[in-house]
Amino acid sequence: MAFNDGSINSLAQLWAALCHYLYLFRLWYIRWMLDPRPRNDPREHTILIVGDSNAYGYGDNWKASTPGIAGYIERAARAESSVRQIWRAVNRGVFGSTSATWAPQQGSAEGSVSLIEKTLQDPRAREAEIAIVLLGSEDGRTMLSPEATMTNLRAVCEILGQQGSRLVYLVNIPTMSASLDGAEQAGNVLRNDLIQEYLKT
Repeated sequence: MAFNDGSINSLAQLWAALCHYLYLFRLWYIRWMLDPRPRNDPREHTILIVGDSNAYGYGDNWKASTPGIAGYIERAARAESSVRQIWRAVNRGVFGSTSATWAPQQGSAEGSVSLIEKTLQDPRAREAEIAIVLLGSEDGRTMLSPEATMTNLRAVCEILGQQGSRLVYLVNIPTMSASLDGAEQAGNVLRNDLIQEYLKT
């Protein structure tokens, strides 16, 4: 059977799409299988991770037992002999999400629930003593301005900080990626500047 350039290109695109969705399925399956149960040991402590594709673990080594920052945190805690507690990472990142889908929006439909509100309905998320926010890198692909991103990030952090004595860490947005054009990279640089200003307050 002979293949022309067009058919080869179509097959390559089909294969790339198949690999993409298989990778996403694997990330979902690992999180479903390894998701920590509500803690019942006083030595256990929980770190909540919320955000977009970066939080979800997209782009990490597909062979990792727990992809993304959640896996790195748990492995680092286990490797440190001086750490006597048990640290578990609850990953609630959502692939492709933006800061607007995480933060409550004014004028939203009655009864609609933002991702941060939905996340905190889970007792495993509510009991977290530390929250890490990796959010905003997808905003450059939408019509959200850097200022709107910062407004949403502030709302998410404030909601997370309202419960108990939880520590909230807001992470800078990646600025270099082959999938970002120049304008999107510049927008993320500005978003990081706004994040730095917010963290100083």
